[in-house]
Amino acid sequence: MLIGSVCGAPFLVLSDVYGRRSVNFAGNALTIIAAIMQSQAPNLPVFMVGRFILGFGTALCTSSQYMAEIAPVHLRVGRGYPAGTDRQGRLVGIFGACFQIGSVVMGGAMVGFSRWDTSDWQWRLPILLQCVGPVFVCSSIYFLCPETPRYLIMKGRYDEARAVIAKTMTTHNDINAPIVPVVFRQIEESLESATAGTKTLRAAWDFRVFFTRRVAFRTSIIVVYSW
Repeated sequence: MLIGSVCGAPFLVLSDVYGRRSVNFAGNALTIIAAIMQSQAPNLPVFMVGRFILGFGTALCTSSQYMAEIAPVHLRVGRGYPAGTDRQGRLVGIFGACFQIGSVVMGGAMVGFSRWDTSDWQWRLPILLQCVGPVFVCSSIYFLCPETPRYLIMKGRYDEARAVIAKTMTTHNDINAPIVPVVFRQIEESLESATAGTKTLRAAWDFRVFFTRRVAFRTSIIVVYSW
C-alpha cells in the first residue's frame, strides 16, 4: 500500500489540470476497486495488487486540499484574511481529526470481527468496508459540491469562481456581497505569488521547489510527520 501511495503521489499535479473534484473522484473510485479486489481475492498476488491500487487511490484523494480551498474564510487555514477573522482552521482541523476517529472506531470493530472465526469473512468483510466512504463520495458528494474557486480562477473561469465564492461565503448566494471581490483578489494574489516563486521550475514534474528555502521547513514537517 505504501508503495502504491508513493507511486500515486506525483499524479496529484493532475488536480491543477482536471480539478480537485475530478482527481478526488478518481482516487475514491480506485479505493472502491481496491477494496473489492482485496475482499474477494482468491490468492495472495491478487490481494497484493489490491493493496497497491488502494495506496495509489488514497494518494489521489484531494479532500484536504478541497476542504482548505472551499471552506469559508473564517473557518479555514490561511494567511492574509481580513482582521478579526478566525485563523484556527477549524474545518480543516476537524477534517484531520476524523482520520483518528475513524481509526479508533474501526479498531473497535476489528475486535468484534476477530471473534468470527468460522468464516474467512472475518477478514474479508472489514476490508470490504473500506469502500463504504468512497461509495458515498462518488455517488453523492462529487455531484453536490462545486469545484473550488482557486481552480476556477486558475483556468480563467472567473464568473464561475465568483458564483462559488458567493455560494460558500455568503448567506444568500449574493455575488455582489463585499466579501466576494476581496476573496477573489486574495486567490489571484496567491496564485501570482505561487507562480513567481516557481517561475524557474517550469516542468510540472520538477519537485526541486520542495527543497528551496521558501518551502523547506514545510517539507521537513511532512517528512517528520511521515516518520
